[in-house]
Amino acid sequence: MTIRLFRSSWHMPFPDTPLYFWPPSFLSYSKMLMGSTPLIVSLNDNISIPCKISGYNTAELDSKNVGVTWYLKTPRTDQEEKVFTFHAGAHISHRNGASMSDSDLRRGNAALSLLQIQFKEAGIYRCYVIVAPSDAHGTAVLEVVAQPEVSLSPKEVTIESDKEKTLSCEVNKFYPNLVDIKWMKISKNNQDSSVAAEDIHTGASVENEDGTFNVTSILRLQPSLQDNGNVYRCIVSHKTFPAKLLLNSTLTVTGIHSHLGSYLLSFDISCVPECYAESFHTELVAVCVCSLMRPYLCVCQRRLESLAQQEQGEETRAGGKGRLSRTPAHQVASRKRGSNLSHHQQ
Repeated sequence: MTIRLFRSSWHMPFPDTPLYFWPPSFLSYSKMLMGSTPLIVSLNDNISIPCKISGYNTAELDSKNVGVTWYLKTPRTDQEEKVFTFHAGAHISHRNGASMSDSDLRRGNAALSLLQIQFKEAGIYRCYVIVAPSDAHGTAVLEVVAQPEVSLSPKEVTIESDKEKTLSCEVNKFYPNLVDIKWMKISKNNQDSSVAAEDIHTGASVENEDGTFNVTSILRLQPSLQDNGNVYRCIVSHKTFPAKLLLNSTLTVTGIHSHLGSYLLSFDISCVPECYAESFHTELVAVCVCSLMRPYLCVCQRRLESLAQQEQGEETRAGGKGRLSRTPAHQVASRKRGSNLSHHQQ
């Protein structure tokens, strides 16, 4: 913003300030320059708001002949409040940590410095300068922001097919309270696709004691084996980010785990390896493989009991001494295997 200093029925901003002789150059042409775009500063950072005066013919300004007042108007108030006053070489701060530099002012910059800026200090700052008998003012908009802290967990997730788990994308300590969170699925062939809206739950933002905000978005996963290797991406947009922030989580999908150990407690668990050992008994192997699923567990046991009875009957017919029917199934299967091996050797 460029504002010309002009002659007017000027008034002294400070009633007790004596009149000074002002160099004629100030009466001819002077102007004040301030930034035309908003100044953005992070919470608790320091900021210097420029207010440049130019157009005078002297090498330097005499700071004793310059008066400067800084005002602030915030969205919460309708009236301006004084932030800093400079006149006759004296510095008067109306806000802790506010200051001006004498050396900068002599070079034509009436910049206002603020330390540890807070959210409540965002607003329109007005620099009012008097170089008698001319005066001018200019404004600058100051925005105070806080960049979010973003995390996605877990970064790697392993899940059984058709089971359910969740991903959590947390966005914390941000300001202003305007943030956009989206989810995307990237398949193994690098094709992007959106995620069903019913699988996403984004909560309401919660304000922290320091005025920043937190929000969490949850993605529900219930994948099939075809989703193995997919990448799920949390995409966060906030005015403090120069570009969208992308966080990825990789999915590993496994088959349904068998709870064989708990299901075989009712009989000799050693029947399972014995079943696999009898590789030349195709039918037996088939029923044992099927027995990995709960509905068919009893099939393996009944089949082994049947083989034990057959073995016992064969021994009886051969005139041998049969064993009791309670002979463990795996011992029967072992003898059966030994008999078959001997038969093959003959």
